[in-house]
Amino acid sequence: MFLAFSIIVGAAAAVLLSERLRMRLPDVPDDEFVRRYTSLFEGKQEDVLRERRYLGKTLGVSYRKLAPEQTWEELARQAPLFSFGVGTTDVGSDLQRLLKRAGMAVSPPFPTTIGGTIQDLIRARRAADVARDERARLSTPT
Repeated sequence: MFLAFSIIVGAAAAVLLSERLRMRLPDVPDDEFVRRYTSLFEGKQEDVLRERRYLGKTLGVSYRKLAPEQTWEELARQAPLFSFGVGTTDVGSDLQRLLKRAGMAVSPPFPTTIGGTIQDLIRARRAADVARDERARLSTPT
């Protein structure tokens, strides 16, 4: 039994390692990322870079490999299967949680690009912060 388990774990590790080595996307420096992002979307540099790093960490890929025009489909072909699958679920859950905190009943469809996802995360965090501040203001006695 232990031998069968070891073989399965070893095979899974080999697949994951080979998939990680397969990620051959070019690095995109921060300034280039922001330049390309702002040609497609609006956002402050610090917000854009914060969300880019969040996506990289959550997806289990280097944030340097992410580009604003990259589609999720393109990235899925290059990313490690297990961490990417879990990471995309986490990103979707985080986005839904932020929208709920902001009081948005209907969530928009999940964006098709990394840049679109960053834009939605920035907007959702901003709306959640505004909603939190408004709740605090209303609960404070005058």
